[in-house]
Amino acid sequence: MNTRPVLINLQIENAYNRQIYLEEMSWEGGRNNKLDSVFIKDRIQTVTFTIPDQEENVFVIRTSDRRMNLRFINDAARINIYANFEDPSKTTVTGSSATSSLKNFIARMNAHTPGQSPFDIRGISQKGNDADQFLFRDYVDTVGSAAAALYVYQAVDFGSDYVGLSRFTHRLSDRFPGHSGIQLLRIETEKYLSIFREELKTGDTAPALSLPDVNGNMQSLNAYSGKYVFIDFWSSWCGRCNIYSKLKKDAFAEMDSSRFVAIGIAMDADTADWKGALKYYQYTGQQWVDQKVWRGDAAYAFKIDSIPFNFLIDPHGKIIAKAIPPDSLLIKFKQLVH
Repeated sequence: MNTRPVLINLQIENAYNRQIYLEEMSWEGGRNNKLDSVFIKDRIQTVTFTIPDQEENVFVIRTSDRRMNLRFINDAARINIYANFEDPSKTTVTGSSATSSLKNFIARMNAHTPGQSPFDIRGISQKGNDADQFLFRDYVDTVGSAAAALYVYQAVDFGSDYVGLSRFTHRLSDRFPGHSGIQLLRIETEKYLSIFREELKTGDTAPALSLPDVNGNMQSLNAYSGKYVFIDFWSSWCGRCNIYSKLKKDAFAEMDSSRFVAIGIAMDADTADWKGALKYYQYTGQQWVDQKVWRGDAAYAFKIDSIPFNFLIDPHGKIIAKAIPPDSLLIKFKQLVH
């Protein structure tokens, strides 16, 4: 693990009149952390960045338009980088053994996909191939760099082998006990796996949940204690969710607002897509979003692993129904009235 400041000497070519940024990669699903930036004035220019004293991670140097988007690992005191804006394949990084390992592995995996950036793991066209998956897992399981392991882990897919996934991340955690990103991965994976190990049943107390609404204000299920609460999990990208839009709206229109509240919870990483869908399908009322999707509070709290899905909660906070078919919603609501 690196415990010293790192000096980055960057020589960049053909990027004049562009802003370039130095960022630290985020492993929590959020935006990268911007550390520094500089405006490039010349055709060939040398820039010096300093990364402060911190643990090993993947860092990104990119242009504002993201046409150049290179990565490296801070595992040495001094790292030299050459980047050509017009031809990213010419990128070279010297001084960092972890970066060289990562670059060589991705280049080998991308050999059948010409023209890819040397650090673009998304360019691996056979992500689901069993032979490729073996190579991904073997690399993550053996590489000496925690940051390189985390980066390639993005391409690892265990499918429904939840036991294998748990053992794999625990083994990784044991290898890098002092790395916060690896430890976070283990914790988040176990939370994710709890969705498949547990299930909320009718009669259970509904879990607490707070999420932002369309205005960005945090809303809580606790605010609706004393009412029947119908929770509808959906997403803008879920075709099966939205084919029932009219049935849901018709049912909600018949609900007595003094006794009932309907809350749509979208599993959407992109709020623009979510708000576009709200407008297109004319969804109104309480609309919340969980941008972390399957790694977010909504999925963890309600133990859902697919959408559409719904729960009906009584005024005392007990789950009284779940997975109600859309064409039965109105009948179910009317039963409660009587």
